[in-house]
Amino acid sequence: MLGIDIGSSSVKVVAMARGMRGWRCCAWALEAVGGAAQNDLQTVLHNCIRQTLPALPRFQRKLVICLPASDIMLRKISVPADFDDVEICALIAAEAPGWFSLAAADIFFDYILRARKDVSGEREIDLVACPRESLQRRLRLFRDLAVTVDVVDTEAFALLRSCRHAAVAGLRVVLDLGQSALSLHAYDAGELLYSRRFPYTGSLPRQPLAIKERLSQEVRRAMQLFAITAGQALPQQTLLAGGLAGIDGLPRSLAQYCGTDVQVIDGAGNSGMGAELALARGLASRHRIINPDALTGFSGMFR
Repeated sequence: MLGIDIGSSSVKVVAMARGMRGWRCCAWALEAVGGAAQNDLQTVLHNCIRQTLPALPRFQRKLVICLPASDIMLRKISVPADFDDVEICALIAAEAPGWFSLAAADIFFDYILRARKDVSGEREIDLVACPRESLQRRLRLFRDLAVTVDVVDTEAFALLRSCRHAAVAGLRVVLDLGQSALSLHAYDAGELLYSRRFPYTGSLPRQPLAIKERLSQEVRRAMQLFAITAGQALPQQTLLAGGLAGIDGLPRSLAQYCGTDVQVIDGAGNSGMGAELALARGLASRHRIINPDALTGFSGMFR
């Protein structure tokens, strides 16, 4: 699988092959977009795909992309336990306009069906939706390159796969620190609770000490809003991903600001790939199921 992370300042691509001993990294590429290099997005995508795709066995040459947290709408719903895929999709299509304030024709949706049932005979579903135009705009980038996208995923689920080795029993937050915004994803025992993008309040400073202080303030603001809106206490663990996660001393600074254990995603032995490639790595290992007892299947957009 080829995981493609399109950021505001760079494109990251990771090729992961699945064999008898599990997943292994075959190749990776990272190239800046715009800036002094004046590289346009499609040229960068073409270069990164050309560098990495041939490293995969032919039958595993599938492209996986993701939609950013700003384009994703999440909702937990309950359905009768005996509903099949067709009945669930019909229910979602009928109720979606009321849930998301968009016409059903303007939404793509998918869902995760939870295995457990409550005493009322219903099953919980994590509903994931995005505006149709957002998805089509992203797919057009690849159609113009004459390549086919096989799977559309989300930041939240891909990052959860990428940090599977750092499991904790309770509440965990993953922060994806980009150049213009951070994304906060919260999980409890492998289940997604919250996912949101927070644009920074102005441009980040260039000096190392100033940027560390500023990021700490931005993270604290995002954590406080998460705690208020989601009604959650501080997480037991916070993991950092993204291009700014490797700033020296940042985990210690964030731990002091947020009062929680903070670590950087280390790549779990995947050829030294660290936090900057965490999202692309999680996308490329798309076939992994984090919690087989909780996740029974996917349908619709992300299959």
